[in-house]
Amino acid sequence: MGFSYIPQLDESDCGVACLAMILKKYRSLVSLQKLREVSETDSSGTSAYGLKRGFEHYGFDFQALQANSDYLLQSNVQLPLIAHLMIDEDYTHYVVIYRIKGHQLYIADPGKGKSKISIDEFCQSWTGILLTAQPTPEYQPVKQLGTNLFKMTKMLKSFKGLVAIIILVTLITTILGLLSSFYFQVLLDSILPQKSLNLLTITSIGLLTLYVVRSLTDFSSNILLARLGQQMGLGLMRHYIRHVLKLPMSFFETRKTGEIFTRFVDASKIIDAIASAVLTIFIDVSMLLVISVILSLKNRVLFLITLIVVPLYCGTMLAFYQILNRVNRNEMASGARFNANFIESLKGIETVKAYGEEPRIFVKLNHYLTDLLKKSYRVSVISQLHEACKQVIQFGCSGILLWIGAKYVINGQLSIGQLITYNALLGFYMGPLENIVTLQTKVQTAKIAADRLNEVLEINPELPIQSKTVKPTGQTIRMEKVSFSYKFDEPTLMNINLTVQPGEKVALVGASGSGKSTLAKLLVKFYEPDSGTICYGNHKLDDLQTDEIRSQITYVPQESFFFSGSILDNLLFGVSHTPNDEELFSVCHLAGLDEFIDSQPLGLQSILEEKGSNLSGGQKQRLALARALLQDSKTIILDEATSGLDVLTEKQVIRNLMQITGRTIIFIAHHLKIAQQCDSVYVMNHGQLIEHGSHDVLMAQAGLYEKLWIATY
Repeated sequence: MGFSYIPQLDESDCGVACLAMILKKYRSLVSLQKLREVSETDSSGTSAYGLKRGFEHYGFDFQALQANSDYLLQSNVQLPLIAHLMIDEDYTHYVVIYRIKGHQLYIADPGKGKSKISIDEFCQSWTGILLTAQPTPEYQPVKQLGTNLFKMTKMLKSFKGLVAIIILVTLITTILGLLSSFYFQVLLDSILPQKSLNLLTITSIGLLTLYVVRSLTDFSSNILLARLGQQMGLGLMRHYIRHVLKLPMSFFETRKTGEIFTRFVDASKIIDAIASAVLTIFIDVSMLLVISVILSLKNRVLFLITLIVVPLYCGTMLAFYQILNRVNRNEMASGARFNANFIESLKGIETVKAYGEEPRIFVKLNHYLTDLLKKSYRVSVISQLHEACKQVIQFGCSGILLWIGAKYVINGQLSIGQLITYNALLGFYMGPLENIVTLQTKVQTAKIAADRLNEVLEINPELPIQSKTVKPTGQTIRMEKVSFSYKFDEPTLMNINLTVQPGEKVALVGASGSGKSTLAKLLVKFYEPDSGTICYGNHKLDDLQTDEIRSQITYVPQESFFFSGSILDNLLFGVSHTPNDEELFSVCHLAGLDEFIDSQPLGLQSILEEKGSNLSGGQKQRLALARALLQDSKTIILDEATSGLDVLTEKQVIRNLMQITGRTIIFIAHHLKIAQQCDSVYVMNHGQLIEHGSHDVLMAQAGLYEKLWIATY
């Protein structure tokens, strides 16, 4: 039995693709997305420990080895093995060794496909690390696959009326084309020998009428098909966008923007394949059968010769299936890689220019672009070769038929008109046959696109479908024995116990990396704690709708994002009510933004550029603060949200915030002058809360807080 190959969908998927291949060897079918979750794969790939956790999750014993080429030559090597490679000195990669024969290794590379390579050549990029996995006695095969392309065709049910009209119009177009083919037989066998001008006039006018009607029906069919594709595409793309917007923060932190975007573009390939399948299944297959009957009635010998095309076409299809599948996947993955790096470079253009790294970034992007163009060229070459092979078969068959048909004409067994008509009808036979064969290529491309799209669609959204609708309005916030870690790293938060009363002003202080921001993100459910409980009043976090939590607790990061539009548009972003001018003026004053707005020629209608690039750091923070104050939320978390302000402005803004009543404000700050004014201060160190109390109490304890105060002031 051969070793099944599973390609990676993205650059970071090589580890989980290897994991999927070995699982499939033991009859387990698991989607790459499920494996990404289990192994906690992120944008940088899968760690060896992540693969260990993945194998153990599905009932395998796992072992990591440091070996050399001699190990691969041993007779008792347990296969398959996962090998760790270093490509071009800066790119790590996993492949599967599934067979060893002499000094030759049989490799399944998730990015390139199967290949055979010598041990000496393999060792040039091999790091010496091998990962082995064998099923335990308790192992049971599992099947955890997402939606496939064929299940997506169910969306056609919503457009069955439009599909029926398209089929009918296309059928009329094809029938009109068939009728026009018999004109040549009438012309050559009846009109010309009889020299009948009246019959010539009648049939010619009839032919012209057929051409006009056929053009109209063909136009209508194409317009309706375009409409079907547009409506289906709109539905699929809306579903993808809506789903992506509901995904948890962890998804965006483990994926590159370009990889997410290219899946959106891939949707068009799925729609193209489904729309083509509609016509092929209902029209082309039917027409192929009808034309076969007509051609066999015309001349059985010629029809038998025509039938030779079918196995030749099918053979061509099978010959190109695997290679087209591989090159299409490689092209899509390369496109996603280029887009991700290009978008990343544009996002960081200020840093790039500040350090004068434009040449290095160009070299990097040029490398990815060249790789993409090479893969696109390879797809074009193989597709054109496939097309050339089909044309050779088609033209060769047509030439042989004319050759043999001409002999029948010379021998008086066939008229010239019948031969020309047969050749014209042959086009209607070859057309549907070619469409059926071409559909294979489109389906292949669409299947790859569907796999990539479904990898995202099968991720569970953060908004629960069914949960209690309880508003955490102005209630006590409690964290009890909460712990959290990113991936398989050391815990970021350990055994956190914290209580914030309604209307209280609380400060979280500590050194950078102590877990303050992570704690805040847990409160707004950006992440789920590994253990422990977060409560709002008497309700646990899991009992609350995520959107309700965020409508009542506003989180303001150190660097807020601003969209292209007016200052007012950005102020009102996320605001559920329409504030009057007095409320707008009040929050702008509290945030120290009023003077800035008054200095703008258009005031609140002044336009902000993308990401607020025409604002200073302090202006962005004050605008973000004003936006937060406009929300209806009873709790605001300010994560270093005033760190970009000058001393005098920050002092005034903090004084304004402290005077707000009826709202809980949690300050995450390095400036201990803010903590000094708060009702309560929590001190964090290495993921733990080690001190708690007011400023005076903590100073009296002579602990870490006092040391931070003395070091600062």
